[in-house]
Amino acid sequence: MTGGSEITNLVINVSRSVVTGAPNQTVTLPNGTAVINQQFPNVREPSADDERDNALRVTTNDPITGAPVADVLLATIDAKFNVWAAGLRRPQHAGGG
Repeated sequence: MTGGSEITNLVINVSRSVVTGAPNQTVTLPNGTAVINQQFPNVREPSADDERDNALRVTTNDPITGAPVADVLLATIDAKFNVWAAGLRRPQHAGGG
């Protein structure tokens, strides 16, 4: 299964970020990271055909202690497919926020 998102004209901290469209493109921030088109498989069932995609995920840390301060997700979707008759795939569950 493949997924993806498209973001254009992204500006972070007054700096334009070139979005490549590649999965998991990471932009380093002074106190955290931004991950564009974040994609990762189900870790509970590695053989399952399901995936989570986040169009943009920004995490920040306290500059002194390094402790997490924020974890913001923009346009998240969970998709799961089950194999059924004749090996075709039918969506079982999809949710987003």
